[in-house]
Amino acid sequence: MAHFFERDDLPGVSGKIIEEHGSEYYRCEIDGQEYPVKYELIRPSGFDYRTGAKQNPQSTSTRSPRLVKADYVQQLGYYEPGYTKDFCTMTPSDLSSHIRLNKNNLEKSGHPLNLIPNLLADALYQRAKKYFPKLFDADIIVPVPNYYKLDKESQETKAVSIAKHLSKIFLKDEKKDVPCEMVLSKVKDVTTKGKTNQEKEEIYKNHDVFGFNSEFTDIVRGKNIALIDDITTSGFVARECLVALKNHVNKIYFYCPGTTEKKWRRW
Repeated sequence: MAHFFERDDLPGVSGKIIEEHGSEYYRCEIDGQEYPVKYELIRPSGFDYRTGAKQNPQSTSTRSPRLVKADYVQQLGYYEPGYTKDFCTMTPSDLSSHIRLNKNNLEKSGHPLNLIPNLLADALYQRAKKYFPKLFDADIIVPVPNYYKLDKESQETKAVSIAKHLSKIFLKDEKKDVPCEMVLSKVKDVTTKGKTNQEKEEIYKNHDVFGFNSEFTDIVRGKNIALIDDITTSGFVARECLVALKNHVNKIYFYCPGTTEKKWRRW
């Protein structure tokens, strides 16, 4: 069944966290009808969200130091890199497929899967109620600007789309106005796909890829910030956004649907 929603509408997404066969999942209904969404979630016990792995002193992950400026860090589940085939005609329901689909501007195109940002945001919200109560101390939601500031077509995708819907959920369900604000900008157009960590360090060494928008200085001063991205991988983008924010705000809660540090998953 195709579902079409206007951009400013919040559809009747009613999600919940369930236990099934020893694992934990996000499941939901859309406008009272069961919808085939099943996000497998990370169990927090013994899990280090900064490295993206079970706590293990032998882990060689280098991500944790890059997230040190975040006061709290969490993710929903593992992101499996890959390709979602024929996404115009099928309805993939797992977390990885939805993150991949959300990289396209589905809302603008009127695509039937334009509810995916709502689902990802609701999953973040439902899980926070159980495992991440600090998120509800946030005063402002700030998305990671995954697009170059002049690329208008990409400004409703990835982290931005999720953050906007999370703000709506806070207002609707928590009766709390936590605005989504574009406090950060990607001011330098760089490509890091396929790069080694050493090459990424070289790209980001001057901390000039992301910038703080000065018109928000008074607005965010002393505020708690929920920094939202769609995926955290090696942590370079998160580090640069945290650096840009840290001297202007109180606390930063870094939260996103996916983590890709799967090679340490079974340690």
